[in-house]
Amino acid sequence: MKFEEFEVGRIFTSGPRTVPREEIIGFAERYDRQPLHVDPDVAKDGLFGDVIGSGYMGLAIAWQLWLDTGSQGTDGRAGVALEKGRWFKPITPGMVVSADITVADKRLSSKGQGLVTLAFVLREEGGDPLLSFETVGIMARATPS
Repeated sequence: MKFEEFEVGRIFTSGPRTVPREEIIGFAERYDRQPLHVDPDVAKDGLFGDVIGSGYMGLAIAWQLWLDTGSQGTDGRAGVALEKGRWFKPITPGMVVSADITVADKRLSSKGQGLVTLAFVLREEGGDPLLSFETVGIMARATPS
């Protein structure tokens, strides 16, 4: 979608995605090697009774679900901000998640770039929010400045 096509208040809802245990552990082994993410024996005695997905994995999954909607297509030019990140509940093995993405704002930069703010809520099946955040990105314009 070009910048001009984004409407403030529009909500995009992704399809569902299952998060397997192997993906939780594999992501964490590479990017967030804390025992609660990578070691089931340690995690079973922790707050959640099992390994949980890294919060950063949750951000990546939400972004992947946005891209899977096909709405951005090839019109994304660059990200400029990640704001208001909150984690509410952990992602657990086998959880089914989806994302609601709301167009929170759009404006032109001082240089005529189309800036779009997207507000994300990653949810587990049943609707409980797992995390939320906003991104600001530059989108291609239908009529270049």
